[in-house]
Amino acid sequence: LVKSKGKRSKKFIFIGRYIKEKGIEQLWDNFIELNSKLDDKWELWCIGNGELWNNRTRNKYIKHFGFIQPEALTEIISKSDVFVLPSNYEPWGVSLHEMVSMGKPVLVSENVGSSYCFAHNGINGFVFSYKKENDFKIKMNKMMKLSNEDFDRMGKESVHLSKAFSTDNWVNTLKEIYD
Repeated sequence: LVKSKGKRSKKFIFIGRYIKEKGIEQLWDNFIELNSKLDDKWELWCIGNGELWNNRTRNKYIKHFGFIQPEALTEIISKSDVFVLPSNYEPWGVSLHEMVSMGKPVLVSENVGSSYCFAHNGINGFVFSYKKENDFKIKMNKMMKLSNEDFDRMGKESVHLSKAFSTDNWVNTLKEIYD
């Protein structure tokens, strides 16, 4: 799903439960603040549901899809540019591996366990820390200002990083351990 060169759609995509631990409220707040300052607006697509669904932020640039069946996700994901996973706590985060496999640049919290494998700052996206004041907003702003060439490069790097963990790699690692 790596997009070919050309004009980006300027869409962030979040896929997850609407719960505090996912950092979705900070995502909405940062997005609205930054987007309000841009002439060329972005969109934020949010997929999922949960306890914060009824209190979701409504804004003309935020689209809430609700729950989507997995087989219908690929088409929606293919129309987005950046995967965002702003979790305050996320032991692993399988979705991050899935998104880099699909060639998405990423914006993720350092609290996502899989970020050390699949998100490298400035390489295939940005990793932010809640411990640093406004770091999430700063990194989101950087992402919004990247050139088309930077997005293309980051998408390719995501695919490259996704291949670090494959069934074949795990089998080979196990063989080395037991040989």
